[in-house]
Amino acid sequence: MAGSGVPVSTITSISASVFWSKIARPTVSPWAEVKEKVQSALADTPWFNEVSAAKRAELLMRMHGFQAYAAAQWEALQSPEARAAFPYLQYVAVGDEATRDTHRALDGLILPADHDFWQDHYPPWEYNCRCMVVPISQEEYDEVVAA
Repeated sequence: MAGSGVPVSTITSISASVFWSKIARPTVSPWAEVKEKVQSALADTPWFNEVSAAKRAELLMRMHGFQAYAAAQWEALQSPEARAAFPYLQYVAVGDEATRDTHRALDGLILPADHDFWQDHYPPWEYNCRCMVVPISQEEYDEVVAA
């Protein structure tokens, strides 16, 4: 249960529903403008006050934005041309105080782009994950291995 007594699953479902049905559009809008729309829609529900709506809007924007970016990057990296140019991927953690130890431990890890690891560790792979993946060429990989 959330602090309001509403089940977290209900809040998550409503938040996602509001985000996708009333706010998300196939257009490009400034971050602040979209966040304001999300916040306003959430504040119109009985489960959020102004502060909690602002926090939830930020979370939804960040999570959905990172997920969309990662999905587009993953799809682009699957082309034969991308695989030939970048046969490796490097895991990069943010490395600040909010970074989980499990994510920090993976920072700098370089694996083949088709390695099974990426099936369940391609960022964002956990709640609020801010990690990213950097495509690595064969030449870059050879330099890292030689260092």
